[in-house]
Amino acid sequence: MSLKAVELQITIPRTHDAGKIQEQLQQRPLNDQAHLSNEQRKEIEKQQHVTSELEKTEKEKIKDQSKQNQSNSNQHQNNSKNESKKKKTQHPYKGQKVDISL
Repeated sequence: MSLKAVELQITIPRTHDAGKIQEQLQQRPLNDQAHLSNEQRKEIEKQQHVTSELEKTEKEKIKDQSKQNQSNSNQHQNNSKNESKKKKTQHPYKGQKVDISL
């Protein structure tokens, strides 16, 4: 099989293109691996930030709950003091007036 001059004009530039394509195919797994490792690194960083944010919000919730519990206990104590004062002034079956009529 002999090549003519016209066929050589077409073949030589295509061998250069074929070489580029072959090089790209050889580099593709390395590029894919690098891309996947970058994505995995970004995902790990994102998860770490989410975890730290959740810990912060949980700590804030605990602080808020403890403050509410303290305020509720203070209100409960004040309410119990007020109720005890009311109980001292009003007896459930004893009246306020004394009836001394015969």
